Amino acid sequence: MKTKNFGLDLIRATAILLVVVYHSVNLLQPFIDNFFIVGKIAACTQVFGLLGVEIFFVLSGFLIGGIIIDYFTINPVNIIGLYSFWGRRWFRTLPQYYIILVVLFYLNYHQIDSNTHITHFILFFQNFFSPHPIFFAEAWSLSIEEWFYFLFPILLLLSRLIIYSKKNSQMEVRIILNVALCYVIIAFICKFLYIFLFNNAIINFDTQIRKVVIMRLDAPMYGVLLAYCFKTKNVIYSKINKYKHHFFIFGILGILISLLVIYISDHPSYVHFFDKEVFYIFRNILYFPILAVFIAITFPFIICIQPKSKIIKKSINFISSISYPMYLIHYSLVYLLIFKDLNLET
Repeated sequence: MKTKNFGLDLIRATAILLVVVYHSVNLLQPFIDNFFIVGKIAACTQVFGLLGVEIFFVLSGFLIGGIIIDYFTINPVNIIGLYSFWGRRWFRTLPQYYIILVVLFYLNYHQIDSNTHITHFILFFQNFFSPHPIFFAEAWSLSIEEWFYFLFPILLLLSRLIIYSKKNSQMEVRIILNVALCYVIIAFICKFLYIFLFNNAIINFDTQIRKVVIMRLDAPMYGVLLAYCFKTKNVIYSKINKYKHHFFIFGILGILISLLVIYISDHPSYVHFFDKEVFYIFRNILYFPILAVFIAITFPFIICIQPKSKIIKKSINFISSISYPMYLIHYSLVYLLIFKDLNLET
């Protein structure tokens, strides 16, 4: 996107605020639990963090997908283009990440267990195949995004070299669609195999599915697919754009129902209303793709929003502009600098 779009800033600001609210409640839980009504209300915010991160994934896919489509319809898919893309992307994200990583490692050095390796965090391997360590807990989603930035362009290049020998802008864009769909299929297969190799019912949905890179390769791809529809202005785009108000309402309702499903899965007493085996299969394999689709179909309407108030516009733009550093410092660093000294359990 060449010009600043308020709707995209609104999406990003909403995502970071949802995550911050969830983690703030988590940090303050020992105080909140003393107040029954407040504690019950606070318990509902547990789904905020999940929703906020999933919005980030779809948004990243939409923005990066759009950038890649724009770039590779003008320039050939080659190693120089990859270096250019990675350089711009990593120059914006990695320096801040590594600074916070070093600070957290220094502050938490004596409490880090032997299974936590700083080199894994440097290379974003800490949750590639296995659950994320307790250290720098929020970095799990950053790892998924960084692997998306790294692997997606490589697969585009390989597909370009294997399938097509001549430059063709339509073919270049079609490669992006095919690779995105392959990502979705691969992630589906990984989750399918995983839950049937192990006991589906005892798999931890949060640590073994949601926060593992290999299980979430498809997380940003639904945003990429939406970007593809926008850039090619195909039939799907025409329908969504024409009925964007209806899709927005449908998406919001779908998101609310999806969050209710997570609430149910966290309270086993409610699961007896469903066939447990079917419910766990749905939750572990299909839940996130469905939630991502619901999130994605709200974008066309939100992107068109233009506020009349300059104060609202500036506030949203500001929150959006600091969303990445805010994500890096709002939980682990705050805990180590403030709450740890209060001996609070989080």
